[in-house]
Amino acid sequence: MSECKLRLIITYVLLVLGLFIGVFVAVRLNNDGILDKAGDYGFVDFSLSNVASFSSFFKRLLSFAVLGGLICLFSLTIFLYPIAEIILIYRAYLIGLNLVIIIICGGLGGLFTSLLIILPCQLVAIMILSTMFCIFSKQAKCSGREKWKTVGICFALLLVVDIVETILLSIFSANIILVL
Repeated sequence: MSECKLRLIITYVLLVLGLFIGVFVAVRLNNDGILDKAGDYGFVDFSLSNVASFSSFFKRLLSFAVLGGLICLFSLTIFLYPIAEIILIYRAYLIGLNLVIIIICGGLGGLFTSLLIILPCQLVAIMILSTMFCIFSKQAKCSGREKWKTVGICFALLLVVDIVETILLSIFSANIILVL
C-alpha cells in the first residue's frame, strides 16, 4: 500500500472521529441546557440568518481558500503534517457540531437541511481537502507546476461544491446556523 493511500485512510478515520466528537459535544451542550441560553446572547438571531446568499458563498469560499492554503503550507515538510491533520480534524469536528446545532435549533427543517444539503456538501469538501493534503505532501519533490496544478484542481472542485451548496440552500430557502 502506498504512503499516500495509507495517509488518506488514517486521515479519513480521524475525520470520522472528529465528526462524531462534534456531534457528541453538541448533544452534550443541549443536554446541559447551554443551547437554551443561546437566545439570551443573540445567538439564535445570528444562527437563523439565511446563508444561501452571495456573502455567505464568499465566506465559505474564503474559508476553503484559507484551509487549502494552510494545508498546502503544512504539507511542505513531514514535521508539519500533524498540524495539517489537526486542522482537518477540527474542521470535521465543527461540521458535526454545527449540524447538530442546526437540527436542534431548526427542528424538522433543520434536520432535512443538515442531512440532505449541508452534510453531503461539507463531507465532499473535507474529502477534497484531505485528498489535496495527501497528494500535495506526496509531491514534495515534484516540480512547482505539478503542485500548482493539484492545488488548482482542488480549489476548482471546492468552488463547485460551494456553488452547489449555495444553490441548494437557495432553492430550499434553508435557514442554517454558521458558515462552515
